Amino acid sequence: MKTKHSVTIDQDRLDEAQRLTGDRNVSAVVGRALDALITAERERVHLEGYLRMPQGGETVSDVDSVVWAGLPWDEE
Repeated sequence: MKTKHSVTIDQDRLDEAQRLTGDRNVSAVVGRALDALITAERERVHLEGYLRMPQGGETVSDVDSVVWAGLPWDEE
């Protein structure tokens, strides 16, 4: 469900995001930004969990985010 919101956005950042994505629609740009934020936060939480309890007795340190990006995530 979509709802309407009023936000204040830095015009320079919006212009840059629109240039990079090719999206002229502000809602599309904000949607992409929220998707990226949600993905980044899920990856951060998963990484923190693996750092606390590595699987298979392995020691996990810095993991390249490219590795995480290719894994299938459970959607809630």
